Amino acid sequence: MMLMSNCNNVSLLSEELPRHYENKYTSLRNRTLSVPIATYNEKTFTLTDTKNGNSEAHFANPNCKEFCVIDFEAYLGQIKPFSNGVKRCDFILVDDKGKSTLVFNEMTSSLAIENISKPITGFEGGKIEKMREQLASSVKILNNVSKIRQYMATFSEKVCLRSIKVSEFSKKGIISAVDAFRKNLYEQARVAGSKGIKESNKELEDLGFTLTTLYQFNSTDSFSL
Repeated sequence: MMLMSNCNNVSLLSEELPRHYENKYTSLRNRTLSVPIATYNEKTFTLTDTKNGNSEAHFANPNCKEFCVIDFEAYLGQIKPFSNGVKRCDFILVDDKGKSTLVFNEMTSSLAIENISKPITGFEGGKIEKMREQLASSVKILNNVSKIRQYMATFSEKVCLRSIKVSEFSKKGIISAVDAFRKNLYEQARVAGSKGIKESNKELEDLGFTLTTLYQFNSTDSFSL
């Protein structure tokens, strides 16, 4: 169930981040930010992008750990310099008590699995490239703040997760994936299972994070926390 938040990291975002950036952005001087945050302890739970109801991220939490979930998009949206054109992810999931897992999450949906890599404005690699940039930008914004960087370093597993809902498969099934590209990607996703497809990315690895993609063909395809 979703609980009222009791997370120790709130002051890092409400106080430390504006204090760090106040010299660059004067609107942050002497300002305490609100942090849209809730805690989940269910065995499974789903997060939804409020801007796009078709985008969701499913999570499996077998040990029922309490995860603080920060609506990072809404959080940065209250800061004018960051709300205008700055790439940012949807959510950050934090195992604040156990310090086992820290997940930056960006979600999207696609009718067909191959559409995710088709060029879009500003991104030759398509949506999937844009998602990586949103995740990297979000990590860097926080990593620039020394106390937040020190806090993030305490986690044993740090993941930048792309959650991609593929609606075609949920409607038609794998039999619709007839070409080699789609079959290959589906097979990669099947083999990777609940930990997703790990990809090499030096930029994120240098920051201590693993880039991971989870394709969600149905509501049971969940990232294991």
